[in-house]
Amino acid sequence: MIYKINPQTQQIIEFSNIGGDIALWQDTTEEEIQVYELEKLRKQKLKELERFYALSELWTFTVKDNEGNSLTREQNWFLSRITKNIFLISNKGKEVSKTIEDPESVREKLNNIGIIILKKKIEVIVKIQNAKTVAGLEKIDIQKEFEVINKEIIITSY
Repeated sequence: MIYKINPQTQQIIEFSNIGGDIALWQDTTEEEIQVYELEKLRKQKLKELERFYALSELWTFTVKDNEGNSLTREQNWFLSRITKNIFLISNKGKEVSKTIEDPESVREKLNNIGIIILKKKIEVIVKIQNAKTVAGLEKIDIQKEFEVINKEIIITSY
C-alpha cells in the first residue's frame, strides 16, 4: 500500500499504485502512516461495537427458578410479559407455570442488566479511544468484553 498526502486537503489517502497527478502528492512519514492506520482501525472498531451492541444475542437473558426451570428470551420480551405468572421450560422441555413472588424485582433486575451492558459499551468506547497503537486496538475483543456480564436472573417462585 502507498500512502500520499493530498496537497489541497492535507488528508492521507491509500493507493495500490501511483500514476498521473497523484505522483505529485506529498510523501508521508512513517509517523503519519501510523496515525492514519490507528484512526482507520479506531473507526472500524467503533462500527464493530455498534453492530455488536445492536445484536439481539447481547440483549438475550435467562430467567431461572431454583428448581432448574428456565426461559431464555430478549430483555424486551420479558419486560412486556413479567407479571405474577410466568411460563418457564423444565429440564424435560415442558412448560411450567410459575408464580413470581415479586415481579417488580425481576423487572428491576432486567433493567439493571441493561444498565450494566450500557456501562460496558461506554467502557469499551473509552478503551478504543485511548488505544495508542494499532496493536493495542487489535487486542480489544468486543465480544469478550461483554461475555463477563451475567445475564441470568434467578426468580423466587411459589
